[in-house]
Amino acid sequence: MKKIYIILIAVLAIIAVGIFIYWFSVPHIDYSCNVDSDCEIKNVGNYCGYYPLCVNKNYQPNPPELKSNVCGFPSIDGCECVENKCKGTFSGNP
Repeated sequence: MKKIYIILIAVLAIIAVGIFIYWFSVPHIDYSCNVDSDCEIKNVGNYCGYYPLCVNKNYQPNPPELKSNVCGFPSIDGCECVENKCKGTFSGNP
């Protein structure tokens, strides 16, 4: 019975360490803002290369931030601060 508990504890410890490593290795993109001028379009990159997003003007992207394998990107015309989060503005189809 003790062996089962030891194995269970070991498995849970491995899972916990994996979650901890994943949490700190996943990039956290800063979308925070108070006014529209806090936001700007920056290349955060993705699997295919260039990928623009509206982010906090002080955020320093480290492309490729996004791990998506979908190529293409939105045609962002500008940025605005909506509910303290930078959002892209589009004149046509997003």
